[in-house]
Amino acid sequence: MLRAPNFQINKRKKDNKMSTPFETNFDDSGTHVIHASHVKQYAPPIQNLESGKALYRNDIGTGDAYKVNFFDDPDSDNVVTEYSEGMLVYFKAATANTGGATLTIRGSDGASTPAALDLDAIPLTKKGGAALETGDINVGQVIAAIYVDDGLGERFEIF
Repeated sequence: MLRAPNFQINKRKKDNKMSTPFETNFDDSGTHVIHASHVKQYAPPIQNLESGKALYRNDIGTGDAYKVNFFDDPDSDNVVTEYSEGMLVYFKAATANTGGATLTIRGSDGASTPAALDLDAIPLTKKGGAALETGDINVGQVIAAIYVDDGLGERFEIF
C-alpha cells in the first residue's frame, strides 16, 4: 500500500457521454490509502483505448442505415447515453452506401439498471456537411466519423 498525501483525481463531469464509473472518492488530506484495486480499475478502459476497442465497432445496420452497438460489447466499458460534440466513432461498413446515409448508435438509457436504447439516426456527411454520394462508403471499409453539431445541423462527418 502507498500513502498519497497530495493525491488528487480530476473528476470527469457527470455528463460525460462515454464515461466509465471509476472510484474517485479520494481527497488530498493525506489520510487515504491507495489500494491496488483503486489503480487496477483504470487498466481495462485504458487497454480498450489503446487497442481501439473503445471507439471501434462493426456495422450492424442495413443498407444506408449504418448502426453500431456501444451497449452489449463485453470488451468495452464505454456506454453512450447521448451524442456529444467531438464524439469519434470508427466502424467497419457492412454495406456500400447508395446515397445519403445515417449512423445510429445503440447506447444506454442511462438508468441505474441500464437498458439498450437506439439513439437518433444522425446523417453521415463529408466535406463540411456535404451529403454522401453513391459509393462514398464501400463494403468492409473502416469509417472514421466525428459528431458535429455546429448550427448547420447534427451530423457525423466522415474523414
